[in-house]
Amino acid sequence: MDNFRKGILTTIFLSLVAITFFFSDILKSPNEYYFSEHGDGFKSYYGAIYHLQYDSSYFHFEGMNYPYGESVFFTDNQPLITNTVKWISNNVVDVRDHIVGIINLSMVLSILFGAIFLFLTFFRLGINWWFGAFASIGITLLSPQIARMGGHFSLSHIFWIPLMLYLLFKYDKHSGWKLSFLIAFVVFLASLMHLYFAGFYGLLIGFYWLFKVVQKNVSKEILIKALLHGFVQIILPVLLVQIVMVSTDFVTDRTTHPYGFLVYLAHPVSVFLPTGAPYGFVSKVITVFRHLDWEAYCFIGVVALTGSLVALSRFIQGLLKGKLKLRITEVPILNIFFWASFAGLLLSFGIPFKAGGEFLIDYIGPFRQLRALARFAWLFYYVINLIVFYQLYDWSQRESNRKKTRAVVLFVALGTLFFDAYFNVNNMIHSIQNRKPVLEDKQNMLAENHWVDAIDVSKYQAILPIPYFHVGSENIWIDPKKDVLETTLIASLKTGLPTTAVMMGRTSINQTYKNYSLVLEPLHRFEILDDFDENKLLLILRMKEHVLNEEEARLIKVANFEADNEYLECYSLPIEQLKKVPTDYRQEIIASFQPDSLVFENGVFRTDTTSFLYISNKSNVFEKVTDDSGLKPIVWNTLFEGGMKRSREGDRYLVSFWLADFREDGVPRFNIEIIQQNRNGENLDYFYSDIHRYLKAIDGNRALFEVPFMAKADHANVKISIRNRVLKDYHFKLSQLLIRREGTSIFQTDSDDLIVNTREIVK
Repeated sequence: MDNFRKGILTTIFLSLVAITFFFSDILKSPNEYYFSEHGDGFKSYYGAIYHLQYDSSYFHFEGMNYPYGESVFFTDNQPLITNTVKWISNNVVDVRDHIVGIINLSMVLSILFGAIFLFLTFFRLGINWWFGAFASIGITLLSPQIARMGGHFSLSHIFWIPLMLYLLFKYDKHSGWKLSFLIAFVVFLASLMHLYFAGFYGLLIGFYWLFKVVQKNVSKEILIKALLHGFVQIILPVLLVQIVMVSTDFVTDRTTHPYGFLVYLAHPVSVFLPTGAPYGFVSKVITVFRHLDWEAYCFIGVVALTGSLVALSRFIQGLLKGKLKLRITEVPILNIFFWASFAGLLLSFGIPFKAGGEFLIDYIGPFRQLRALARFAWLFYYVINLIVFYQLYDWSQRESNRKKTRAVVLFVALGTLFFDAYFNVNNMIHSIQNRKPVLEDKQNMLAENHWVDAIDVSKYQAILPIPYFHVGSENIWIDPKKDVLETTLIASLKTGLPTTAVMMGRTSINQTYKNYSLVLEPLHRFEILDDFDENKLLLILRMKEHVLNEEEARLIKVANFEADNEYLECYSLPIEQLKKVPTDYRQEIIASFQPDSLVFENGVFRTDTTSFLYISNKSNVFEKVTDDSGLKPIVWNTLFEGGMKRSREGDRYLVSFWLADFREDGVPRFNIEIIQQNRNGENLDYFYSDIHRYLKAIDGNRALFEVPFMAKADHANVKISIRNRVLKDYHFKLSQLLIRREGTSIFQTDSDDLIVNTREIVK
């Protein structure tokens, strides 16, 4: 048997042993385990199951954002996998019921294929078959993508980066159109899995051709080849992906300002230093870890760290001698990989944007959609390990003596790699072995599922969860509260009913407000009624632990109780009753205006005069609340600063204002801060939040935001400021700033209109 076969079989054997060792229970029953029972991971399972069981189209998902649905490319349900299963089920054999197992096995088996492609690269580098096999599986098991099995499934497929490294290595040796189109095909498929892979590939392929054309005495032939092959390898497949996505998507108002571009960043300590078992002491000593998001973690391993330190010391020695050595190895393609991955590493740190180049974000177009820059450190992880283990083996072959020493070094390196890899997988494995008895209960025999058989599903059109949640538009962000996400998604799968709530990415802004208005203050008729089926009911799922706010209570009041279990209550809501909610609310407000029982002071009627009150302007015409220069979005703009006379410690206050043109992308993305001081100027409290979390009501193209805060002292000095760091040059229009004690009201009136707490109510 030749060395290649020995190596590839050893790699496969070691991979299968590792997979069996770590994932044995999952391999026995892959369809019964959920790698995540909460959040993004469970939502991905839900999206895949619903898409297969209930969607009639390959490219449109109907499970969330009812009645509009969503493009499958914004649902994280891995359309490359689910649509393949959908086609097979429709045309060959029905395997839809096994989609959970198929997703799980695709993640687990990606370890095998990742190791194979790393071995193929090592073998082409001339590394001994046994060393290459062991190094390959060790690097694969230490991969930062392993952690993605707990939630971001489409990013957990380990083989995509090693595959592209191997293909480019092979192309560098035997360039040709067949390989270029194969590379393009891989870029296309990987991009359909997740667009981050297109970003990784863009760095690799871009740097490859950049290095080729900047060589001395570069020929015209090389330039033409770079343009043609580079276009085919990366530009063409990305364009095709965009064509597929655009041609199957009818939404035109997705955000172009996604949250988190400079939030989810890596850090040198999260890349070059370990954390977690058995290195938990490191994060206790180095306090920087306390400030890092989990996205930042991408430890390269002790062996790669040691190799990096050796290389850095040699680089510094060269600089001291006046030599700038940019060649990392004697293999040109590895040098290209290194500098491409190093650029990815800098990008993962937020460079150049965090180094005075933040203005560049406005000019990078679609690239800003890749908001978690920390993930670009993954490319560095694979390349630095590839280089360090290659250099180790190359060193062992070049040394003329100390054979035992060389062997010990290699074995220690592999042992250390496997030590790190073991804990990397072991620290994660128990968190992904989750069962969902409620979903396994197909006959609804469990008490939690009895409510399903107690209602007639055919009478309903969709589920409205309370509390409502909506994550996706980026212009509002209503996080799911305790268990409501999982409960809603399970109910959707049990009944086949879609939900009005959203947990997806880049949802239509206009559709978002239409849906969200159902649980806001009903100043006007609900726009979304035009898109509902008037002949079918809404199914309200109310979590029992949730305390209803006023808006939610109004919906429950006009709904009919149907069934419940230990955790939730089910209500049916007729559309006719939903139509009456705004009308009844207006009549309720008008009836509350009793001038004889109110105090008239400074041009307004008040329910009391014992608390602090501030009104910036009393008209319903938009006026700036700042000076004539208007709001300066990226800096703090003071809306109010002064003493709150007649306020008492512990009183709850509301600060509210109207925002014009709020439906425009980025307009609601304000931050608010409230600073309270005592009479001596000492800080008592600091409050900071996003105002979109406090959207109270919608009136045409303007929105009311109402933020609560508690007075921390009698007659406290308060400073209230806002900023918008998303739209730097936008002319914002705020009006009717009001600060009042919670539970009190002010009224303004003329012959036609009644204005209550700045809400304009037509009599």
